[in-house]
Amino acid sequence: VPGQTPTGHRPPTPQPKHRRRPNTYPEDHAVRKTGYRVRRRVPWNRLTADEGHTILRIARASTEWSRRKVVAWITDHEDVAVSEATVYRLLMPAWS
Repeated sequence: VPGQTPTGHRPPTPQPKHRRRPNTYPEDHAVRKTGYRVRRRVPWNRLTADEGHTILRIARASTEWSRRKVVAWITDHEDVAVSEATVYRLLMPAWS
């Protein structure tokens, strides 16, 4: 019989070589658990309130910088990837 050893027993089913990592995401205000998935409360392409406050704080502290330089500094030194247009949109109400 194919798949059986000479003694008549089937070999054990091989176990997967990888195991699913346990969910180790922090339980903070920006994350919510749904089953085994972790989902942000805001869409992936929107800034959280904390990220927006960080951008405004840095832009107000360095008024002599251009938007492009503010974006480069934020991307290099903070944990935020943001575009020049986003910084412009955030600063428009502050200028009014």
